[in-house]
Amino acid sequence: MIRTIGISLLVLSLCACTSTKTKDAKFMEKVEVRAAEIVESESFDIDAEFEKASISYFMGDFNKALLIYENILNIADEDYENYHHVILGYGDSALALASVSGLHRVKAETAYKTLTQFEYLSDELSNKTLAGQVLLEIASGNSDDIEVRLNEALELNLHDPRLWNALGRFHDGAEDWVLATETYVKAMEAAGEVGYTIAPIVNNMGMSYLMRGKARDALKKFEQALALNADITIYDNNRRLALVLTGRTHMAVDGLTDKRAAQIYNDAGFVLAGRGQRRKARSYYKKAIELSPVYFEKAELNLLALANDTEQAGT
Repeated sequence: MIRTIGISLLVLSLCACTSTKTKDAKFMEKVEVRAAEIVESESFDIDAEFEKASISYFMGDFNKALLIYENILNIADEDYENYHHVILGYGDSALALASVSGLHRVKAETAYKTLTQFEYLSDELSNKTLAGQVLLEIASGNSDDIEVRLNEALELNLHDPRLWNALGRFHDGAEDWVLATETYVKAMEAAGEVGYTIAPIVNNMGMSYLMRGKARDALKKFEQALALNADITIYDNNRRLALVLTGRTHMAVDGLTDKRAAQIYNDAGFVLAGRGQRRKARSYYKKAIELSPVYFEKAELNLLALANDTEQAGT
């Protein structure tokens, strides 16, 4: 059932969030106007749009997918046969963009919470909702035991590449490189099975190489991820970071604003500090602070932490 007046349950939930009430309300009002115009022009095919959103999501165009899902939610109610799937797609798209802004995390959280409140939800959707919630916990830093939570979600979602990818990152953090590599391979296999973009997995494999001190191998992975999805800025940032760490600094910051170049230098300093290369790390932190057009608190704090570590180490 399609309607041109009123707001979906999900939109109402978003507007009710205390911390972002005004901002979300204004944003959703704009979406409502756009959706209403589409319906009035009789050009909005809800099933076709749903399929388009799904394809966009699996291809890695998360912004496009999120926008389409928002349009659908503004004109559909629970009578629409794919209503629950639309809310899940909305949440998963927002989750994929959670690193971009806190607003996306709020949207993902609201979507998953909304799904859990339905009286009837299929086992498949319940399991996928759990997967999203676990990944959101990790992205928000609210997971007490990442490995346990991921394995719980994987038991019910064995073919979800996002879960395997997150588990690979966990193993990287524990410096279990062999297990991390094996897990990323499973993530790639799962992505192939469900038709999900491999770009996030390839990017994490690049970070894995970077953590091991293999900057050249990392660069190849970042370039591959960027080729797969050129719209994701973090892939390009990582590529430039690898360029700095392989000695191609001028190429790394070519064409960047001072603010973004400062971020690249800061990240390079952080990686080098972790490797114990304090002198070079210090020079990159200072370069970041020098370049930044505004006070760069993160770089200042990193430089201070490095100085404290150096003092304690007696070097």
